[in-house]
Amino acid sequence: MAVCVISLSALGLGIHHQFQETAATLGKYSVKLAVANDRQEQCIYDAIRSRLPKGAPIYVPDYAHGREVRVNDLATLWAVPQARITTAKWVVSLVRGKECEGLSLKVRRG
Repeated sequence: MAVCVISLSALGLGIHHQFQETAATLGKYSVKLAVANDRQEQCIYDAIRSRLPKGAPIYVPDYAHGREVRVNDLATLWAVPQARITTAKWVVSLVRGKECEGLSLKVRRG
């Protein structure tokens, strides 16, 4: 009997936690943040397509404070990220700016 009560209590707490998590994910603030993030990523992707030739070998420096992963991911459909700067013709990074909701794409010849 005790095992049954403990199991049901654990199940009830798990369900309650899931409801709280779902409510937080679908809350006004979370949705607003997700929409802003999507808009920013679309802006970065559009900037990559407008400033780089299709298939361009690019290098994204590590000093981008975690943003290099975003640039590599967004550029992959248009450009070809390189592991070394010596094989790239372009250097691309995200910097603070007004272009894409607080960020701007910086592109220079490599």
